Amino acid sequence: MEIKLIIKALQRNRAHKVYEKINRLYHTHIVNGDIKKFDDDFYSQFDGMFFDGIPIYYYLQKMNMGRCFDASAVLALAMNSGAYVCRGNLKGVADTYEKREFWGHGWVEKDEKVYDTTWQIILDKKLYYKIFKPTKVNRRLDKQFFEDCKEIADWTIRDKEYYEKNWDMCNLTVFQIREIEKLILNSAHSTKQEKEFAQKVLEDLPDEEKCVLMPKNL
Repeated sequence: MEIKLIIKALQRNRAHKVYEKINRLYHTHIVNGDIKKFDDDFYSQFDGMFFDGIPIYYYLQKMNMGRCFDASAVLALAMNSGAYVCRGNLKGVADTYEKREFWGHGWVEKDEKVYDTTWQIILDKKLYYKIFKPTKVNRRLDKQFFEDCKEIADWTIRDKEYYEKNWDMCNLTVFQIREIEKLILNSAHSTKQEKEFAQKVLEDLPDEEKCVLMPKNL
């Protein structure tokens, strides 16, 4: 039952009501190319990169909803340098959809572009600020942000081999991801695309068995 609930939560990605409303409302911008969605080319630049033992592309695609603060920080970290981790209140979203004073949110800014991990979009900073009307924005360069937060988490991007040598550094979520993707891969209701994605994830996840054969903390 727990695994089924996790699957349902992960699949909220495409069904989230605010995401869908914004997607429809700004459809013209998407068609015109003013707003670009995260696509396979975008995710592929993070192949071989892991955070807490979780592939970066998986973190951004399936662990993003409701975790904008974490996901935006992970994306900024994966971008390597020059990215700003941003926190603020999106008045545009709150006024239009939630009927509340503000919507607390996190996103990434780099080279006058905004990368929003919740709605998985890339657009010019000016357009983002026009649409979402962020207020009380706190912008910190990636190095400063991660230095301030080093006591909260190990903000380090590593490769698969590191986690197979140091399995204890993996987030427990890795176990859940493996079980979830196995279910998706073996389900008769999964699409071809979902099965291909699940197969890739299962191949990419660190293998605990290899940890037993390797010395720790090299």
